[in-house]
Amino acid sequence: MKKRFLALILACAAAMAVIPPFAGCSSEAGVKYTLYDGEGNSVKTYTVAPDPSTEETEQTVEAEDGSYFVVSGYSGKPTEVVIPAEYGGVPVTEIAAQAFEGLRTLKSIEIADSVTSIGLGAFLYCSALTDVTLPSNITQISQSTFAWCYSLKSIEIPEGVTSIGVYAFYECTALEEAILPTSLVTIATYAFYECTSLANVNFGENLEKIGYGAFFYNTSLTSLVFPDSLTYIGIGAFQSCTSVESIMLGSGLTHIGSYAFCYCIGITEITIPADVTYIGANALYYCTSLTAVYMDNEFSDGSKKCCWLYEEDLSDAEDSDGVEEGTYAAGSEAAKNYLYDDYNYYTTDVTGSASGYIPSGTFEDSDYMLQLLTEDLVGMEDVSGSDVLVYWYFIVYNG
Repeated sequence: MKKRFLALILACAAAMAVIPPFAGCSSEAGVKYTLYDGEGNSVKTYTVAPDPSTEETEQTVEAEDGSYFVVSGYSGKPTEVVIPAEYGGVPVTEIAAQAFEGLRTLKSIEIADSVTSIGLGAFLYCSALTDVTLPSNITQISQSTFAWCYSLKSIEIPEGVTSIGVYAFYECTALEEAILPTSLVTIATYAFYECTSLANVNFGENLEKIGYGAFFYNTSLTSLVFPDSLTYIGIGAFQSCTSVESIMLGSGLTHIGSYAFCYCIGITEITIPADVTYIGANALYYCTSLTAVYMDNEFSDGSKKCCWLYEEDLSDAEDSDGVEEGTYAAGSEAAKNYLYDDYNYYTTDVTGSASGYIPSGTFEDSDYMLQLLTEDLVGMEDVSGSDVLVYWYFIVYNG
């Protein structure tokens, strides 16, 4: 019995030796190209070398007129990938969503200009990716395309791209340079969130909107110069950009979101353009070096620009400049009395949490604004001799 069992095992082993290995188990690196017919129906998927030009012979592709290839995935662990303009005579037009997601060995990707669409998350978590050549015919960078590409140091967005999507370069912590096209209109929420090595951004002349937290915690940025085309800066767009020393807002700006420049501790002054109609709560909160806020407004829309006082307990403060001790909180009676009695600044007593209004008309006396923002409050000292830090932020009251 034992001899018969052993013979059976040997016979099976001999038979298996002549069976070719199952293609799906191969560890050879490759890129998957899915063929679609002219009506958008999937036909067949081909696995191709990472750089098809290195193949000695191409696979035979049977395709009808109007067919196209979509790069749909990968096999093995490719490190350098070249996406050609065509394969087997059929154009390559698209990279599918999440096509290379999690490919931690990928170091470079070169994409032919025939590609017009790159899906969301296409290179998500490609943590070794350093070199990217994008096609000239795309019009957007999709959501999370390069999120968590920790090794990416530079990216050039082609002309023709009008939007950079949500989370597009989220936590690309090695990114030092982002060359943005003049065609760019929108930078979406968290697009460059925590790109802590990004030292300089040149915003294109057609940019209109910067979304929520788009450049949050970009601690290497040193200056911000916005084009006149920009109308909207979202909530926390540049919050905690601690190395920014200068900000130049464009003349077309109308909206500055809450916390937009919060914790930008290096800025010393800022000029609010004339067309601004809204500045959100805490937009300049904890800008500890800020000594001058200039209002360049004529308020032609009839709205009043409000100045809220961030809450601060001054009950133990030394009275170094004639300001009464007490708690000066947004909307508090103490704040209202301080503004009204000392400066005739609180022009209208409106129910709500506003502590004061900048009078309608051109605000020409910037020295007065500087005194109001800094000398009388920030210059006070508490009993320990430390500065009492009181910060101001602006909103708009339409009433």
